[in-house]
Parts: sequence; structure tokens; C-alpha cells
Amino acid sequence: LSYNASVASSEQQQQSAALSLAYQAPQATLGAGLSASDDYRSLSLNMNGAALLHSDGIALGPYLGETIGLVHVPDIAEVGLQNHSASRTNANGYALIPHLRPYRLNQLVLDTNQLDPDVEIVNATAEVVPRRGAVIKSGFEARRANRVVLSLTSNEQLPLPFGSQLHDADGNVLGIVGPAGRAMLSLADGLQLLEARWGEAPDERCRFELDPQAIPQNQGYRLQSLTCE
Repeated sequence: LSYNASVASSEQQQQSAALSLAYQAPQATLGAGLSASDDYRSLSLNMNGAALLHSDGIALGPYLGETIGLVHVPDIAEVGLQNHSASRTNANGYALIPHLRPYRLNQLVLDTNQLDPDVEIVNATAEVVPRRGAVIKSGFEARRANRVVLSLTSNEQLPLPFGSQLHDADGNVLGIVGPAGRAMLSLADGLQLLEARWGEAPDERCRFELDPQAIPQNQGYRLQSLTCE
């Protein structure tokens, strides 16, 4: 946000004042101005920006340069980029990056500090070397998942052993039980059947099921206490 304010007085004892504001939003630059004197009032509004038509729609930005980057974080909105604070992804996950350096290595780094806890990004950094005047697209692998914090106990109401591995129905390891039987998992939607293992013997494992969407969220995380049987 920027502003400009002024007052003036002429030799004819006429006074005037002016105030203008400009705001650089992720998709455009917005402005408004108001000026007044003894004889007149004036109000102005303005907006300017850039639009790029691509295979999946239109991406908007405050401006374009000679060499342009098109960042895609699939279906994840409001993701910013380091060193490009004016650019943020739209509802479809696209963002314009103006003024890339042609024939040089450009590093595109997603700003992950403001992401929701349920957003997972596999790699937040990409490197591109565009030709002059090019529009170069960079995709980032991302998905939404349910962050679940579990407090797990056995049938004897004791916390599961520290270091127990949690497996999904296909045998993949999803996480490890920490102190006091607690574990944090990243789970997809739908009913999940999980198994905890802390040894090779049949009595050194137990199972439980949960539906992440049925657990209320608390600051982006889903908290649940369960008995593993």
C-alpha cells in the first residue's frame, strides 16, 4: 500500500488538497485519488494489471515483464513465492512471475510459511533457464491431506509402545508412535484401517480404524484418542 498527500495555497489565497492511494494486490494494482479546492471536487479510480491466457484458463497478475514465469501448484490457492511478494496462486493454483532473467538460472521458491497445515508440497523449489521473451511454466507437486494427531492406547488402557510403526491397509508405514502413545499422521479422506506394530509376534500388533473427516479440526489439525485392539 502506498499513498500521497499534498496541500497547496495559491497567490489568490485559494487552498487545495489531494490524497491518493495505491494498493498492489496479487491480481492487479488498484488506485484511488481525491482532490478538492474552493472551486471543485475530483474523485478518480483506476485499476491496471496483466492477464495471461494458457491451456487451463487465465492467470492474472499486477504486471508482466519481457520474460515470464507461470507457476502451478495444483488446486492450492494463496501460495506465495519468495522474492515475488506480489504474486500468489489463484483458485486453480496458478500465479504469474514477471521479470525472469533470460539465459540465466532463476530459482523459484514457494513461500510455505503461510500454508494451511493440511497442504503438503513435495518440493518447494524449481530452477528454470528461460529464453528471452519466453513464458515458461513450472509445476509443483502438492496435495491436501488430513493432519491427524492420535493418542493411542491398548486394550489395557496403556499407551502404545514408543517407536511402534503405524501401517495402512497396504502395509505402507505412515508414522511412528512417540511418547505417551501419540502420533501425527497425514491421511487421505475416507475410512482408514490402520495397524500398529512394535514386534514380529502376533500379540505385538493391533488394529484400529478412523475417518479423518469425522474428526473436528482444531487450528488445522484433527485430534483423536483411540483404543488399538
